[in-house]
Amino acid sequence: MYPKTHILFGLIFCVILFVFFPNISLLGLLCLFLSAVLIDVDHYIYFIFKKKNLSLNKSYIWFKELKEYGLKHKREIYLYKWPNYTFHNVEFLLVVLVLYFIWPFFGFLFIGLLLHFFLDFLDDLSTGLPITMKLSLVYLLIRNKNKKTFN
Repeated sequence: MYPKTHILFGLIFCVILFVFFPNISLLGLLCLFLSAVLIDVDHYIYFIFKKKNLSLNKSYIWFKELKEYGLKHKREIYLYKWPNYTFHNVEFLLVVLVLYFIWPFFGFLFIGLLLHFFLDFLDDLSTGLPITMKLSLVYLLIRNKNKKTFN
């Protein structure tokens, strides 16, 4: 899913939360919104290491082309390694959940991440791309053994 969609749904979700729970702090809502959007920084980090390039614009274009390639070649896409995104996995979500029990403010971060994952899940389902590519970092490491890499 593209950043502007995450921004739009993040804003809508925060407004709805504020309407139903007006006692939520604006700082908490901001944290929730930012976590729902900025989690995609792991895509940019992956691009930097993969392409040795710091251009945010080139990163966006590269991932857009990668997604379009995946949509055109759905069967072939299973032959390739999926990128290992640092924050798009259940393990990271569990770490944030544990931190919530230590510092309750992490609850806002957790909810924002859940929103982001849910939107990505819906996008993958609607496009027919495999949802497993963002499911678990451990699963990806095992699955990616002996697979070809993307350009």
